[in-house]
Amino acid sequence: MVFLWYGLLLSTHLLSFVQSLECDQDRQYKWPKEKSIKCCDKCKPGQYMTDRCNEGSTTMCKQCPDESYIDFYNNELRCKSCTQCPEKHMVYKENCTKKGDAKCGCESGYELDGMECKKILTTLATPSTTTKTTQQQITSPTRDSVWISLSLCCACMCILLTCFILISRHTSACGWIMPTSTDCFWARKNSSTVSSQCTEEEEVPMPVQEACGKTHWQEEV
Repeated sequence: MVFLWYGLLLSTHLLSFVQSLECDQDRQYKWPKEKSIKCCDKCKPGQYMTDRCNEGSTTMCKQCPDESYIDFYNNELRCKSCTQCPEKHMVYKENCTKKGDAKCGCESGYELDGMECKKILTTLATPSTTTKTTQQQITSPTRDSVWISLSLCCACMCILLTCFILISRHTSACGWIMPTSTDCFWARKNSSTVSSQCTEEEEVPMPVQEACGKTHWQEEV
């Protein structure tokens, strides 16, 4: 009866221990998987498990062989194979170690697209920008030249219009004066001519009928 009582207490204690067993999931694992009674350590990065732990032993681990790795705490039975970079124009950016995988990259002038290196295509963004800037620089002086030309044309038109108005006014004024002045000039010229002719004729002896003083002669007669 006493043994039965102790057996019941022990089973209850074990049951409560199993139910309350909690392990660090990142670095430990439960043993056995069903009705676990123990937390066993996982193998460190760069190692893999060779034997599981049991009641009287711990987990047995071994270092990963060459060209293989494991980069986390584990209870794996083997390591992972390293990534290869066999494609054309592909290079190793990081080499494979027992604790980390290799990383592939591309040679200068190429970019990685999946597991293939493709040549980088040059864009025309910069030349386009340069062309646009040049066009703007060319357009601005052209517009300035147009405005300067228009201003000069307007100034010339104003000068010509002013000259035309002044000439028109001067011509109108001379239109009233010149005819009279011209007549007077010609009248004076003719008079002086007649006088000079008369003077010359007076010096030359002529018949009485042809003398310049014909009127006076007739009156004297």
